[in-house]
Amino acid sequence: MPIKRVIIKNGALEQLPELLKGLGITTKVLLVADENTYRAAGEVVARLLNGSGFTVRECILRRCNRVIADERALVETLINVESDTKLLIAVGSGTLNDITRYISYKTGKPYAVVATAPSMDGYASSVAALTINGCKRTYEATSPMAIIGDVDILASAPLEMIQAGLGDILGKYTSLADWQLGRFINGESYAVEVERKVRSAVDECVRLAGSNLDSQAIKSLMEALVTSGVAMLEWGSSRPASGSEHHISHFLEMHDTLTGNEGHLHGAKVGIAEIYTTSLYHRVFSLSLDEVKRMMDHRQPETVAAYEQRVRKAYGPLAEEVMQELKGFYLDEQRRAERQKNILKHWENLQAWVKAYVPSPEYIKELLLKTGAPTSFTALGIPETLVRQALHNAKEVRQRYTIFRLMEDIGMVVK
Repeated sequence: MPIKRVIIKNGALEQLPELLKGLGITTKVLLVADENTYRAAGEVVARLLNGSGFTVRECILRRCNRVIADERALVETLINVESDTKLLIAVGSGTLNDITRYISYKTGKPYAVVATAPSMDGYASSVAALTINGCKRTYEATSPMAIIGDVDILASAPLEMIQAGLGDILGKYTSLADWQLGRFINGESYAVEVERKVRSAVDECVRLAGSNLDSQAIKSLMEALVTSGVAMLEWGSSRPASGSEHHISHFLEMHDTLTGNEGHLHGAKVGIAEIYTTSLYHRVFSLSLDEVKRMMDHRQPETVAAYEQRVRKAYGPLAEEVMQELKGFYLDEQRRAERQKNILKHWENLQAWVKAYVPSPEYIKELLLKTGAPTSFTALGIPETLVRQALHNAKEVRQRYTIFRLMEDIGMVVK
C-alpha cells in the first residue's frame, strides 16, 4: 500500500481526524498501543477520534517488561481486529509499528501510525521485524497509509529513545557502504537516487543533532528516519538502510530473547556497533592491492564441519534455522573466487569511496557523546565475550554481503 500522507510538525496530532476522513476512513478503527505509548499519545488519539464521530476499539498490550513483536503480541492484536474494522492505528514506535503492520498485511486492512518517539527508521517500511520461535527475522508486511509525527510528542519521548534514533541514523553510513560492496563485489542491483536520498537525510540530521536536540533537530531526526524507511520501501528491501551494524544488534537481540533478557533499544546498539564497523572499514581499506592479493593467496577456507560447529555454538537452538536460511551460500568456494576477482578489480575505487563516505569511528563516537548516548556495549551491560561473539558471528544473521563477508573473502579476521 502506498504512503499517502506524512505529517511531521508541531501540533500534527490535531489534524488526525481530518486526515483520516480525507483518506476515506470515517468509522471504526482499532488503536494498538502499549501502556507507555497510550499515555504518551494514545489517550489523545482516542479522544480526538471519538470526538469526531469515529468508533475507537483499543488494544493495549500490557507487559511487565518491554513489548516484543512475538507470537503472543501478534495473536493478541489479531483477535481485536473485527470484520468491520476499517483501519488499524499503531501508536508507538518500532515494535508496535511492526506488530500492527504485519496484522494489517495479514488481514488486508490498512493502517496508519502515530509516532511517539524518533527512535527507529521502520515507520515507512513494508517489512516487519518479528521474533518468531526466538529468532529475529524480517517478514513481508505492508507500509502505512499515513505517518503522523507530532514534534511536541516526539520531543517529549525519553532521551534514550531519541538517542536510539540517532544511533539508527548513524548506522546508515556503513549500511550504504555495505550496499556498495554488494554492488561491486557480489553483483547486486543498486540505485544511486535511493542512496543519495538516504545520505542527504542522514547528513542533514547529523548537522542539526551535532549541536543540540531542540525541536528542529527532533523534526530533522524524524524526517531522516522516515526517509530511510521510504528508501527501503522504494527499493523493496532493507538493503539501503541495514547492514553489518544492524546485524550486530540483531545478533545481540536474538541472544537476549534466548536468555530472557529485556535488552536495550535497537538503535542504541546500532550506534555503538557503528563505531566497530566504521573501524573495520578503515582497517580493511588501509590495505594495498598487493597486500590483499597476498592475504587471498594464504587464506584458509572454513570447512563445513567448522562452520556448523561455530554457528551451533553461537546461535544455540536457533542454529538450524540460521543455517537453513543461508543454505551454505558463503561456503561455496566457486562463488568466492568470483567475488575475489571483483574485489581485486574494484579495490582502489572502493578505497576512494570509503575514504570519501565512511566517517571515522572517532567521529561516530563524538556524535553519540554530544547527545549523551552510550558509546560502548559495556555501558549497556553487555559483556565483552558476547560482543566478540557478535563480531565473529553476526554475519550469519542475513545472507547479505557486508564488510564481514569482505573480510572473510580476503582472509582477514575480526580481532
